[in-house]
Parts: sequence; structure tokens; C-alpha cells
Amino acid sequence: MKNKILLPLAVFIALVFASSAYAQVSYFPHQFYGSVTINGAPAPNGVLVSAKHNGKDVEGGLTNGGKYGYEYPGFVVALHSS
Repeated sequence: MKNKILLPLAVFIALVFASSAYAQVSYFPHQFYGSVTINGAPAPNGVLVSAKHNGKDVEGGLTNGGKYGYEYPGFVVALHSS
């Protein structure tokens, strides 16, 4: 009788702690940046560069000085909300 109560209680407590630990996971934003060349020369300003995931456009931007994106030299922490 004691085992019939303790086992479900232990499973319930483990699930409660596991779900609260999962809820505290933070996600870092993706950052895409780099250089763009066309035939070995820096791309002119205004060339559209797009990032794709599974064949779908997920982000895009225009080149400036042969580069795209923004290179932030610091460490960025962002909170993910559901």
C-alpha cells in the first residue's frame, strides 16, 4: 500500500521539477553577418542577402560596403517568451 502511494508521488514531484527547469531555459537570438563578394569583388550597396531555413526565407537585409548584417562585438542576452 505504501509503494502504491510513494511511486506516483515521486513521479509527480519529478515532473513538477522537470517542467519548471524546462520553463527557465533561455534562448539566444540568431545573428547573421559577413562579407559578400560578386566575382571576387565586394558587393555593391543595396544587394539583397537572405537567410533561409528549410528552403524558406527567415531573414534578409541589404549589403553596405560589401557586408551584410550587424556585427555586435558584445555578448547579448535575450529573454524568450512563449
